[in-house]
Amino acid sequence: MLKRTSCLTLALLVFLGTVTPERLLAEETEPVPYEIGEFPRPVRELRRGEIIFFGSVPITFLLSGLSWELGQAAAGDSYPFSDEQHTYNILISAGALSLGIALLDFILGRLE
Repeated sequence: MLKRTSCLTLALLVFLGTVTPERLLAEETEPVPYEIGEFPRPVRELRRGEIIFFGSVPITFLLSGLSWELGQAAAGDSYPFSDEQHTYNILISAGALSLGIALLDFILGRLE
C-alpha cells in the first residue's frame, strides 16, 4: 500500500511539474539576432580564439599521443604508460599545439 501511494505521489509531482501555470500562459517569442556592433571586436576575437582552442584540443590530443607513442617506440621503450610524466607530456603538448593553432588564426585574421 505504501509503495503504491509513493508511486502515485511521484507520478502526480512529475505531472504537476510539467504543467505549470507559467507554461500554460507563456507566449511564444522569437529570439532577436545579434546586431553587428553589439559586441566589441576584442570580445568577438576572444570568443573565436576560445572556440578554435577548445575545438582543436581533441585533434591535437590525438596527434600528441600518437607522436609520443611513436617516439617512445622508436627509442625502444617497451611500456610507455609506466609513469605519469608520459600523460603530462601528452596533455602539455596538446595544449601548446591548440594554443598555437588559435594564435595562428588570430595572426592570420589580423593580416587580412
